[in-house]
Amino acid sequence: MEIVRDFAAGTVRDIERNYGVVLDPFETSLARLVDGKRPIRVLANRENPDFMNLLSRPTQIAFFLESKRFYVPESNNKSLEEQKQLIKVDETEVVRNWRKMGIGGAEEVIVDVATHAGLVFAYFDKTEGRGRLHGKDYGYRHGRTGTPTVGSNVVNVGYFYEGYGVDRDGCGLRVDDWSRDKGGNHIWVVRLLVPAQE
Repeated sequence: MEIVRDFAAGTVRDIERNYGVVLDPFETSLARLVDGKRPIRVLANRENPDFMNLLSRPTQIAFFLESKRFYVPESNNKSLEEQKQLIKVDETEVVRNWRKMGIGGAEEVIVDVATHAGLVFAYFDKTEGRGRLHGKDYGYRHGRTGTPTVGSNVVNVGYFYEGYGVDRDGCGLRVDDWSRDKGGNHIWVVRLLVPAQE
């Protein structure tokens, strides 16, 4: 697994003061989240142990907490390839603004499902269960990942419903899949930034 360096301490403070949150999704997997009775519903590829045991990326990740900036604008209704091209353009603007503030370089990425879900629960824990990325405040949208399931499908993560329990229909963070070649009105790209590699 690729090791990506952490943001410098001063950079983390600047990001959190001016833009959003920096978290480490920790070493987790969908299997560990399910076994830990976290509010998560894995609807895609759950019987595949390689998929369920995929470990999250070992890096700090910065994201915009404000719901209007959490997702890349107009990134829904696009294929995965179109979304990848869109984040290159978005990254240029975001990183330019960061450099104006004296913040170091960063790279905007579409992460794997374990990292994305790990980040959601890292924030959920940080806010003592009050902060639900992809929940009501975020329009119950889904974020695309780069993790394949079957055929041409890749995983999306979202709809973090505020109900209770992991067995009730509709409760918890939903892990599902969608064709990489098709867009969906509910499938967006989340602005996730990792330290730029030198």
